[in-house]
Amino acid sequence: MTAEMRSAVEAKQLVPFYTRRGRVEDLFRVLKTGSQGEKWWRPPANRWLHAITLHLVTAWRIMLMTRLGRVATDLPAKVIFTQTELEVLRI
Repeated sequence: MTAEMRSAVEAKQLVPFYTRRGRVEDLFRVLKTGSQGEKWWRPPANRWLHAITLHLVTAWRIMLMTRLGRVATDLPAKVIFTQTELEVLRI
């Protein structure tokens, strides 16, 4: 998507949106590769919203862990995961 700029003020207003574009592209890359998006992209209509919600949350958490892992390498797992999730991961 492109936007027509009529003034420098309008251009400055759009800069924050364009600076976030990379993160949006990362989200869709994680959805496609990390959670194998093509396999679940077309569930029955009554389950589509549930599927996309679950996978978006999962993709967001993958991105969060990736970003935190780059800046805080000693961060404990309990910062990201609940106690129940940690128990499931241990099993």
